[in-house]
Amino acid sequence: KLVEKLQQLNALFEQYGGSKPIYITEVGWPTHDGARGISELMAASYGIRTAVLSISTGMVPYMSWYNLENKYETRYFGGKEASKKHSEDNFGLVRTTLGDEEVPLAAKDNFVAFTALNQMLAGAQFNKAYEAHDPIRLYHFNRNRKQDFLVLWSLKGPQTIGLKVGIDSVRFVDVFGNSYNLKTQNGIVALTVTEIPFYLEGDFDSVEIVAAPIVISGDYWKVWAGETLEIDLSVHQQIPTGKMLLDLPSGWRLLGDSDLCEGKQKLVIQLPKQATAQKYELVLYPYFNNNIQGRLVVETEVVDSAILNVAPHFQLNDDGTVDSKLAINIKNSTAGQTLSGTLNIINPTVKNQNLVFNEIGPGEEQTLFVKLDQEQNLVIPVNVSARLNTGQLYSVEKTVAFLGANRVTAGSNPFAETQSTIHFQLNKADQIRMMTDWGGPDDLSAKGFFS
Repeated sequence: KLVEKLQQLNALFEQYGGSKPIYITEVGWPTHDGARGISELMAASYGIRTAVLSISTGMVPYMSWYNLENKYETRYFGGKEASKKHSEDNFGLVRTTLGDEEVPLAAKDNFVAFTALNQMLAGAQFNKAYEAHDPIRLYHFNRNRKQDFLVLWSLKGPQTIGLKVGIDSVRFVDVFGNSYNLKTQNGIVALTVTEIPFYLEGDFDSVEIVAAPIVISGDYWKVWAGETLEIDLSVHQQIPTGKMLLDLPSGWRLLGDSDLCEGKQKLVIQLPKQATAQKYELVLYPYFNNNIQGRLVVETEVVDSAILNVAPHFQLNDDGTVDSKLAINIKNSTAGQTLSGTLNIINPTVKNQNLVFNEIGPGEEQTLFVKLDQEQNLVIPVNVSARLNTGQLYSVEKTVAFLGANRVTAGSNPFAETQSTIHFQLNKADQIRMMTDWGGPDDLSAKGFFS
């Protein structure tokens, strides 16, 4: 859309007197924690794409990033944690010099990537765009006294391609400027193109996207700590004897061999039981004749093995009395592991702070009820942790409101009762209306809920 908008603006200029250079004076993406915030790496990705697209139009001689340094405004009101969640404080390429930053002006990922981009563009002239291969974007630049370079990215997840460049080798340069050589096989290099741009340097006479000599079956995997990740490969052309080299996170290990030959292949990777739940990018290098001949990428995510939840629960007994309880639910989200472990109730104080939950099969769940010392009618802070037999630790720290819990008999589902309940408190001066002599929460206040 950016190129389209620039072309529309240029057409308007020509209609009223002729083309003019277009200066893009503010480009940036906030990297705060919260709605519309993105990672520093994605901010870098969008910045590089915007620069390359703008240059490709021939209309934009200048583009500046907004802004150089993270701001500090929100910290004056809410402290460092509030600033991390505020968009306007997090547009910078470097961290702030104000407040309690451990390293003032420390470079963010987008600063390093922007620096690498400027180094690539020094002395470069745009040559050609190859846009007939959706969702891949490919742009060719010429440089005086240096090799040409290509910029590639994908608009829709990882795409594995063959890139026919007609030369013996290219130099791969990642978004941060790190580089290494890739040999070609019959003038073709196997590549996975992702949302994060990268560069290829070489003396390119022609460039063509062709079928990939090695294809990864699928583009995204979810896996659990302690289980195995299986990656299916298809080798579509005759190749010399070789193997796949893997760049894996610490503690991950390949089971079996990684030999490559024509046909179907499978790589099996064992994850450690303590693997952190997050997204990972695994890089695979086809290796033939003592040379790396491609760069393939597998995007995977380690998901939580267990889901821990806490809800308020009033139990109505046969004798008419009511017990206030905490309902603590542990769900096993794995595909093939049986979980057990211990619960530690840090807050509130109860007679039995430590509980044991028995074996929970894959996809199953277990709920434990903990009786509180007295009937609760208000809102209480709760802090509960679960230590699994795999060594993983999960915790829930939240405010639990007994206002919205129904009085029910044993065996009911307390989570179904409260999942659509929204609680509120009225106890602050800015909530007061039509009252000029409010004397504070002891004068007039309330707690309630919507259901």
